[in-house]
Amino acid sequence: MATSTGAWLLDTSVFLRALFLESPATKRWLDEQKSDGARFYASRLLEVEARRAVLNNKLLRSSSFAPEPVLAAALGELDIVVMSEEILDDAAGLRVFLRAADAIHCATALALGTDEVTLVTHDVQMASAATFLGVPVFDPVSDDPGRPPVV
Repeated sequence: MATSTGAWLLDTSVFLRALFLESPATKRWLDEQKSDGARFYASRLLEVEARRAVLNNKLLRSSSFAPEPVLAAALGELDIVVMSEEILDDAAGLRVFLRAADAIHCATALALGTDEVTLVTHDVQMASAATFLGVPVFDPVSDDPGRPPVV
């Protein structure tokens, strides 16, 4: 599945599962899209959440665990979208049931344009809400036991 422009908005779950190699299907899909010249967007929220996940993981492990260079390289492949006042206001006012972070991802997709990007997520609730809002959704997961893709 691809958008007409080959542009994708990643949510944090997709990014982290690929970064930590927790989902071979997700990593494979991302690599295929990169080789096809796709463009990747992410909310600034993803950067914050990813940096926290890496730091928290490092704090739980030993100091020899150093994924920071891998994270920096992965973030460098994304067009980071600033969480503007407009996006935050839109996220706060979305008339769908969503957690705050998911609402920011959806509002970011809406700001980029539903005909411009497809939201890539593993989250069933966010996928449902985004679809209701008119945002195209895709889940590259096919390798998680007992859990089919959300779309």
